[in-house]
Parts: sequence; C-alpha cells; structure tokens
Amino acid sequence: YTNLGLKLMGYDCADDFTKAYDLTDKRRLTIAKNDEELARHARVVTCVADSLVQLQKSRNPNCHRIPNGVDWEMFSSSGEAWDLRKACALPEDVKLLGYAGDLSYRVDMGLIDYLLESRPDWVFVAVGPARGTLPTRGNARYLGEVPLAKVPAFLRGVDICLLPHKVDPFTDSMSPLKLFDYLAVGKPVVATRVAGATELSEVVYLAD
Repeated sequence: YTNLGLKLMGYDCADDFTKAYDLTDKRRLTIAKNDEELARHARVVTCVADSLVQLQKSRNPNCHRIPNGVDWEMFSSSGEAWDLRKACALPEDVKLLGYAGDLSYRVDMGLIDYLLESRPDWVFVAVGPARGTLPTRGNARYLGEVPLAKVPAFLRGVDICLLPHKVDPFTDSMSPLKLFDYLAVGKPVVATRVAGATELSEVVYLAD
C-alpha cells in the first residue's frame, strides 16, 4: 500500500495465520512479515480474539477486539427444522449430534471418531465441505455443502451442536462464527476449550 502511495484504512486480523498448519518456514515468515506490515500501517486494527489484540497492540495502539456475531433473524429458533432423521433414514428416537462448517484441519477428527466409537447409538451428522480424512463409522452422516440459507434449518434439526476443534496455538486466536449460530438456534452446545468457547462457559458445555 505504501509503495502505491495509498493509506491503509483498516486491517481486520481474523486469525494468527503464522500458527497455521502445514506451512513451509519461508511461507510462515512471509505471512508474519505481511501481518506486521499491515498492522503498523493501518489507521485501525480489529481482531476477533484477545490473543490477537495482545499481538497487534505492540504494533498499533489503535487496536480493538470485535468478536464475531450472528444474523439473528436468520438463525433464531423460530424457523423450520430440517427433518434429518427422515433425510438420513434414521429412527425417530436416535440422538443427533450436529456440526456445520468446514471439516478441515481445525477439526479434531480423532475426537469425533472416538465419540462415535464410544456412543454407537448416537449419530454425528454434518454439513459443509470436507477437506480432510473423515471418520467412516456407520453412525456418521455427511451431507456435503448446502446453501447458507439452509444451515439454520439443519441446526434446528439436530439435538446437540458440536464444536470439536483442536486446542492448539492456531485455534487460540479463534472466535468461532458457528458458535454464535448454534446459540442463536437455541440448541445445547458442546465445545472443546478453544478461544471464544471458554469465555461463554455459562451457556456452552466445555469438554476435554
């Protein structure tokens, strides 16, 4: 920006991507350099997590935390529910554990597999793109990507919403958007102790 003679108005720091997985040392250093450059030259920096604020305040004192939120009208509990038991040919009394979002490197696939093995009478059902190796047990259902407008109905159709993210330096900078979607729908939420979930422990069940 400075090379082009432009003023950088704002830098929204959504994650600490220097902690991301599977990066080469060169790529990690490039990200770190760009991140610092953006923070120092921006008029204002916004971050979703306290750990990011602590990092960026040393570079730009005009740094503020703005956690994620939710489109309340879209995700409130008043809408229709997706009949997932019918869609997945499941018994009416089966317990449905739901996940909406990327099934990617942030998700603890081993934890999901352990849960499915421990509770064979429960069914894990998920919507979203799959970017890794998924548990293949018989009590797992993957419905693939769906339009955003259909996600609230999916969440209303499950019994419990899961946030099974890995707990590590990368997820320590998270404010999971899906957490707010889950809460707006009004379903119980069980989450690992990632940033964003721990500060909502009064309304979220935390699990190790």
